[in-house]
Amino acid sequence: MEFSCIIVDDERLLRESLAGFIGRYCPELHIAGKAASAGEARALLAEFPVDIIFCDIQMPVENGFDFLNSIDAGQYHIVFVTAYSQYALQAIRARAFDYLLKPIDTEELRATVNNLQKSIREKRSDAERRNDYRASFAALLNELQASRDNISRIGISHATGISFVEMNEILFLEGDGGYTIVHLLNGKKIIATRILSDFEELLPEKHFFRIHKSTIVNLQYVKEFSRSEGFSVILSNGVQLTVGRRRVQDVLDRLQYFSRNI
Repeated sequence: MEFSCIIVDDERLLRESLAGFIGRYCPELHIAGKAASAGEARALLAEFPVDIIFCDIQMPVENGFDFLNSIDAGQYHIVFVTAYSQYALQAIRARAFDYLLKPIDTEELRATVNNLQKSIREKRSDAERRNDYRASFAALLNELQASRDNISRIGISHATGISFVEMNEILFLEGDGGYTIVHLLNGKKIIATRILSDFEELLPEKHFFRIHKSTIVNLQYVKEFSRSEGFSVILSNGVQLTVGRRRVQDVLDRLQYFSRNI
């Protein structure tokens, strides 16, 4: 597994020296670029995927800590490279992964890179696990949606009990305060003791759509969309239902989609 790094140091000889050590003793590290300033380093980060930043502390204009504060440092493993041991505590407080003292000791470099590899692998594994979780969660949601779409009956609670109704017997639903009036194909009505939003969650999106803040309609019984005297839909039994102005385009899009997929 290859890891990518950049070297940030205002002294060219020190940049080249560290690059030479990495090439000789840490061949698994790919040097994506070398920067003489914080500005050049930010340009490299914008252009290349980078795992590790080897960064000098004492640099003109912006020092290493200024540079670290200017980027999303949590994305990278930062190793400060300095000739001054008094910066060690500050480097730790800046959440650097490690620091190396100049002149570079190749054994310390090798040990640091070993630790870097382990940490990066763990970080990548965590990211992969999170991605797997997101994929699994999305699949579960799709399964739940599919199962909801395949339910053929629904239990409707009312004042005297529960009525079990076939989905395709529901013409439309009308919100009425804390209740919902369920209109059936046979002309009967059930006054349900649930609010309209509850039914919006329960009913399959494939066939039912909220056309108004107080109305959900069964799309398979929509006969016509009318622009006469406002916006409305006309059902197969002749009932005309108002479409909310803010929902007009959504209703049109949904009706077109439904007509293509029935």
